Amino acid sequence: MVFGALGFTSPAYATTFIERPFPEAVQDAPIVVRGRTGSPYSDWAKAKDGNRRIYTYTDLQIDEVLKGSPQSRTSVLMRELGGEKNGVGMQVSGTAQFERGEDVVVFLGPVNADGSHSVTGMMMGKLEVVKGDDGKQYLSGPVLGQGSEHSPAHVDSENEGQRDTLPVKKWTLESLRTLILEQSKVSNPSSSTVKTPEIQKVITPSPAATSSPMTSVQPAPVLQPLSDEASETPWGLYLSGVLGGLILVLLGVAVFRK
Repeated sequence: MVFGALGFTSPAYATTFIERPFPEAVQDAPIVVRGRTGSPYSDWAKAKDGNRRIYTYTDLQIDEVLKGSPQSRTSVLMRELGGEKNGVGMQVSGTAQFERGEDVVVFLGPVNADGSHSVTGMMMGKLEVVKGDDGKQYLSGPVLGQGSEHSPAHVDSENEGQRDTLPVKKWTLESLRTLILEQSKVSNPSSSTVKTPEIQKVITPSPAATSSPMTSVQPAPVLQPLSDEASETPWGLYLSGVLGGLILVLLGVAVFRK
């Protein structure tokens, strides 16, 4: 209410950046997507501490999900701290600036309570996709040491105090895809290789192997008959009885004749 009575008020916040290798920035980003930006707008929203602040929102139509799982794979709403709403504004130095129709790669954090994703690293979380003369799609942005006062520099050993800009590697969209794939293999080694079950063969031991005391698998014993009587059939017993009876009959007839 007081700010509205006094007119437009624009608090400013300073930002300090720490130089980091580009692969580390990619590794720490939960979500990396490429898409085309819509028109930015500002609105009030609750921060993590529960206080209401002004944020600048930009819709991004996703062309490719390079890493992570955004809330939607077709479009996401990005937000950055700062902006102007109803005569009240807040300026934050170092935020990523978006314009309608830009082809960008952005590093995003997890989904917020309002359904948006914060741009991680502020302006370090935005990369522009530029087509080179060779037809390749190159990346450009402060996180690569390009077009920023935060470009990496070093002190010349011969002339101490003179700062020279280090040569910057040209990153393409394809090399970024390769980097993310390699990092995913290192963090999740099980996802890069699929183990196939081993087929175990049943091996019949040879006679020489069965005679060895170290052999754990023994051949099945061959069953032997208990005695010779066990192998006789009932017909053999029947014939023996008939012959014995005939002999007794012949002996009786001989005795009777005498």
